[in-house]
Amino acid sequence: MARSLNILMSLFTRRYEGTFYRALPWASFLVSQGHRVTILCTSKDHLFRTTVSEENGVRIVETPALFSGRYVMTRLCGMYGWGPLDIFARWREACRGGYDVAVAFEHHFHVVLPLWLAGRKNIPIWIADSCDHYGEGGFREFEYSPYRLYGLYQLIGWPFRKLMDHLELFIRRRADAVTVISSYIRDRVIGQGIPAGKVHLIPGSADVESIHVQPKTDACQQQGLDPDLHYALFFGAGQFDVDFSLEAFERVQKKIPDSRFVVIGKKDPAVTRRATELGLQKKLIQTGWIEDGQLGGWLACADVCLLPMKDNAPNHARWPNKIGFYMAAGRPVVATDVNDIGPLIRQREIGRSGPVDVQAFADQIIELFENPNACVEMGRRARETAEREFSLPIHGSELERLFLTLAGAHHA
Repeated sequence: MARSLNILMSLFTRRYEGTFYRALPWASFLVSQGHRVTILCTSKDHLFRTTVSEENGVRIVETPALFSGRYVMTRLCGMYGWGPLDIFARWREACRGGYDVAVAFEHHFHVVLPLWLAGRKNIPIWIADSCDHYGEGGFREFEYSPYRLYGLYQLIGWPFRKLMDHLELFIRRRADAVTVISSYIRDRVIGQGIPAGKVHLIPGSADVESIHVQPKTDACQQQGLDPDLHYALFFGAGQFDVDFSLEAFERVQKKIPDSRFVVIGKKDPAVTRRATELGLQKKLIQTGWIEDGQLGGWLACADVCLLPMKDNAPNHARWPNKIGFYMAAGRPVVATDVNDIGPLIRQREIGRSGPVDVQAFADQIIELFENPNACVEMGRRARETAEREFSLPIHGSELERLFLTLAGAHHA
């Protein structure tokens, strides 16, 4: 029988945000295989207090959020996670937990510093995981440039940005292995001098256990939608580049007036405002936050699922989690061809992928709206791809083998 490991996963995010949805499925699978897993994340609700709870058998420790820097430090260097109480709580957990393996999700200060302070004597095996391009030319250049006083932030934030760049290299060089979500990040990590044999590409998983294929008519009736209309659907907590889809959908509307644009996720005023500017306010359906159990029903209402990405470094680095949900729901996908998603769609024939061009994107949506039989076949292949290549047991087993191999080498 394989050895049972005690694993610490340190996240830079808060619970139910971003990378939490990469860590929790991994952790849940590892627990099902007999391992113990603790996830560290910053609290949404408490500035001074650490709270402990459990989800799917995974121990969740939420650390204090005081002075996390989510606003000022994000503008200065593109990364938060500077709270002293947060860092202290994570260091204490790393020292006292008796962990065999630590996984550092990204290189934020409150992720790397506690691990470094705890040292190898407390946690002998380190893994660095990376899902985004945070360094020069990455998120901090694209996501935070619209702020007023941006030039001042750039000037004052220079030493903090240099520190974060150092921590990125530090954790990757010190780690026993580096897991990455995309080929772009894999190539970037290897380009930083990390040996290729140390880098493991594990893309996002598809939740084929919770998300099932459902008939569109039944799903629309459950959600109060007209099943005779055509629905293009965008899902995402972070509604990156949805404005691109809206501009394309304006052109779709001119050709297919009985179509609607569905956005699952928070009701972003910027999305509402842009839809109004384009005259689409009556064609836009914003669900707001929904319960996890409702997601499959909403996805099943779609004729086409959308994955718009503009041509920039952060998008090249990404593996959007939404592709896994789209495939699990058995729906065809229309995407722009800027990262690993484009080749996947073409090679598995599960939708359409093309240039970052509004008219081309609109034409692909129209093509699928007008060919429902093709949509059904693409959706069938999408579900098969999700089950065969992207299910959690496949990716979780790969991760478990990596951990056990490193643990075996350490104790040899």
